[in-house]
Amino acid sequence: MSNIAVPALEGVALSPQQNQVWKLQQQTHRNLRTRFAIIIRGPIDRARLEAAWNQVEERHQVLRTSFEYLPGIKDPLQVVQVRGSSLRFADAMLTGDGPIKPELFSEMESGKSSSGSNQVLVTLYKINEKRHILAFSLPVLLADGETARIIFQELCRFYRSSGAEQAETIQYAQFSEWYCELLAGDDIEECRSYWQRRGEFAATEFPLKHKKGSASNPASIVAIPLSRELQSQLDQVTQNLESTISDFLFAAWQVLLYRFTGQSPVVLGFLLPHGRQLEF
Repeated sequence: MSNIAVPALEGVALSPQQNQVWKLQQQTHRNLRTRFAIIIRGPIDRARLEAAWNQVEERHQVLRTSFEYLPGIKDPLQVVQVRGSSLRFADAMLTGDGPIKPELFSEMESGKSSSGSNQVLVTLYKINEKRHILAFSLPVLLADGETARIIFQELCRFYRSSGAEQAETIQYAQFSEWYCELLAGDDIEECRSYWQRRGEFAATEFPLKHKKGSASNPASIVAIPLSRELQSQLDQVTQNLESTISDFLFAAWQVLLYRFTGQSPVVLGFLLPHGRQLEF
């Protein structure tokens, strides 16, 4: 029997989806992140913005969640911390009124260590007295595009209220634990079947003319060979974005479908290998 003390750690396991992302990060040696930036025009009260961010962080436990290891366990646990990352201010002036460049996020993330690679990062960049850029960089393990939208909406709400509004804390740890139990339960297949029957989406209508004699709804696979030059360009683009070729092409396919149909959102399926077990 070992006398080595094991630190007490209260957390929840990764969900199946998070586990897949975690393994992808280990395989590609990348920390996948959700990034977005907001251009703010007009003067801004820094103290008021910082107070609003603290309220958002206090309300949403997911913004204070870190990934910690216990001895003997391969995959990390999600642990909600008392405090999260502070709002950072960059006083150095940025030049130009063009689109936001990826270098903005590279500078923002350059200071994080390997232990802090899954932190939530928020920086306010000052261009001039009446123009700022509020940049967010969040781990994909914790946040997606919908999460980003909710965070920004609540940040605006708390900024307008000047700290007068109090909101209930969103218990991320409890939700995550419940979600894992739900996916591992015996009733999951029955639940999926129910929503598959109820949740069939209308077919996407393409404004293209059918050739005579063609089937109205054919299903086929079209192979498109890529030149070495194009493959090299794809590799370079995805490296700059810290993404993968499959994710990049999937996003491009969504944009193409939107331009053809004008339909938003376009519901697409994405097949991933599935695994639930924890590895020790």
